[in-house]
Amino acid sequence: MSDLVVRETFRAEVERIAKTIGIQFHPTINNPNDSINDEQWCTTSFYSFNNELAGYGDCGVVERGACDINVYVRPGTGDVQAATFLKGFIDVFKTQKWCEGVNGVLVESIDPIADTFNGDTSRWYAMSVSLNYYYSGQ
Repeated sequence: MSDLVVRETFRAEVERIAKTIGIQFHPTINNPNDSINDEQWCTTSFYSFNNELAGYGDCGVVERGACDINVYVRPGTGDVQAATFLKGFIDVFKTQKWCEGVNGVLVESIDPIADTFNGDTSRWYAMSVSLNYYYSGQ
């Protein structure tokens, strides 16, 4: 499980960016999302790959993982809108601030945008991007 600092740091930034690019953020972890009726919206999900001690004794941990930003739009509207929203997120997370770290969270790399749900078979067409992070905390 990704550290709480990692989750709170990414969620706060994704919500802030979402407001500036015009998409609604919904925190969906352990919250039902079947009542969301926005034309487009986004959320986050987290994956922790490993967690290591930073040294000997009470020295803290180093964690690597990914924060996925998931963007949902109505099916039948193409992929340009979802990809444009994700590009807005990517533009912020590739800045020097995130390359140097925020609250001990450093974005090491950003995966290419990927299709998540096919709009022909689902209520939503979704695309996502993975922010691969390094976290050094206590």
